[in-house]
Amino acid sequence: MKRLFAVLLIAAIGLVVVTPIGPVQFADIGVTSMVSDSVENAESRFGDSSEAGSSEINETKISLEVHERINEIRSDRRVDQLQYSQSTAANAEDHSEWMADRLRLEHANIEEQYQCDTVGENIGYTYASQDIAMEGGYVNYDGNETRIAHGIVRQWMDSPGNQDTVLREEFSSQGIGVATTQTDDGQRIYVTQTLCG
Repeated sequence: MKRLFAVLLIAAIGLVVVTPIGPVQFADIGVTSMVSDSVENAESRFGDSSEAGSSEINETKISLEVHERINEIRSDRRVDQLQYSQSTAANAEDHSEWMADRLRLEHANIEEQYQCDTVGENIGYTYASQDIAMEGGYVNYDGNETRIAHGIVRQWMDSPGNQDTVLREEFSSQGIGVATTQTDDGQRIYVTQTLCG
C-alpha cells in the first residue's frame, strides 16, 4: 500500500474574520492523529445520516461527528457549545466541494459568503483508507467516518490558530461541509468548519 506523508498531504488552515473588516488570523499546518471516540445519538439530533455523499464514505456522518466532537472539546474547556446551522453548513458544503473539485486547500471569502457578525473558518483534508505517516508511526482510518472526523478535529486542535478559532467564545453556531474526491493517492476528504457569532 502506498505510504502517504502527513506533512505533505494532511493540512489544516484556520481563519477568523471579525466583520466589518477586522483581523484575519491564519493558523499553522497541523497533523492528524487518530481519535476513536464515538458520538452517541448524532443521527437522532440532526436527522438521518444514511444519505451518502459522492462515494461510499458517508459525508453527512462525518459532518455530524465533527460537530459533536467540537462541542465535546468546547464543553471540556468550559466554553458554550455551538448550535448546528443548516444554512451555514450548506455554504460550508459548497466550499468543500469547490476545494475537492480543484484539489486545493484554500479559504472561502468568508466575509461575503456567510452572514455573521463574527465569522471563523477552519479547513482541512485527510484520506479515507490510506496509510498516513505520523510522528511515531502510521495511522489509517479504514474508511471509518468517526475516526476520519476526529482526525480532522485533531488537526485543528494541534494547531494554535485553528484551536483558537474552535474555542472562541463569541461563536454561537457552526456548519460543517464535507466533500470527497478520488486522487492518485486515494480517496481524499475535504472538510470546512464555519463558525458564526
